[in-house]
Amino acid sequence: MKTACRTGRLATTRNRGFTLIELMTVIAIMAVLASLLLVGIGSAIRFSRKLTADREVQELKQAWEMYFQTYRTWPAELDGFPYNELEIEEIEAEGDVVRLLQGEDIDGYNVQKMLFMQFQKFSGPNKPVNPWGKRYFFKLDVDLDNEVAGTGNATKPPSNTVRAKVVVWTLDDEDEVRGSWMR
Repeated sequence: MKTACRTGRLATTRNRGFTLIELMTVIAIMAVLASLLLVGIGSAIRFSRKLTADREVQELKQAWEMYFQTYRTWPAELDGFPYNELEIEEIEAEGDVVRLLQGEDIDGYNVQKMLFMQFQKFSGPNKPVNPWGKRYFFKLDVDLDNEVAGTGNATKPPSNTVRAKVVVWTLDDEDEVRGSWMR
């Protein structure tokens, strides 16, 4: 198409589109923005999982405290651990322990069939796990001195004696301990 310019000469105009450099610049900016968004979403998910694990650790601790308030004793045996070892050995929250806390009467240890806790995620029947798929562990104060003995081992929680009736812990995605006594 020919048009007249100010000088009176005829000039040709062309439809001007985006140049390759302009398109590449826009794509690069969009890629940077998308990567920032993904990093932010990843951080939010990681933070959410840590909060969920901390909440479930506290709920499991409270479930055991409610059990003790209800029955004024700990179960005489849990998954093969006799009463006197419940403070010494770490007990994994699985099997009969989970069924007991979820309201079943196991060997007369929950005759009222009280629901103490509902677990959210399982790796198998009666095997609750945290948001990273790792198990929960606990120790109970069986000598009723309001202390749970530590292991003395920094890699095996709790490493020090904890002033509590119950200690509960799990590991996060970086194998860091998320424990009820750490808040």
